[in-house]
Amino acid sequence: MKKYFLQIVALTAVVLLSCSGSKEGVQNKFPQKIESVYFKKWFGGRPETGYGTNLFLKFEKPLNPSIQLLKIYFQNRETPFSRQENNTYIASFITKPTYDWEPKKNEVPRFILKENEAVLEYATNGKIMYYKITNIKEKDPDYFE
Repeated sequence: MKKYFLQIVALTAVVLLSCSGSKEGVQNKFPQKIESVYFKKWFGGRPETGYGTNLFLKFEKPLNPSIQLLKIYFQNRETPFSRQENNTYIASFITKPTYDWEPKKNEVPRFILKENEAVLEYATNGKIMYYKITNIKEKDPDYFE
């Protein structure tokens, strides 16, 4: 009886440890210094142009070649990055007007975040990691004609 009790305790410990390890990859520090992060809303000049939000991520130095930015989760949406300049990357969240009267599906966001928080998904040495960015500042919007 004692033998089975020890096996059950050991099995329970293994299961609990494996559950706590499932959050591996969420980092509290990014492997490279980030100089600034901010977002700007933009509005097209015509209704069919749409509107959106651009999130800017600037590093102090060029991004290390072993780090690949995959996507950003921000305001219940996700999108990949594109490079704007040597040290600056931009993520564009574009909303085009739809004239579809179908109700939209309620999608559950991958991360529960505040309006000024984002999660950066990146790969380093082939391993996918996540980094939470907080206190993202909003700059004045751009209006296009």
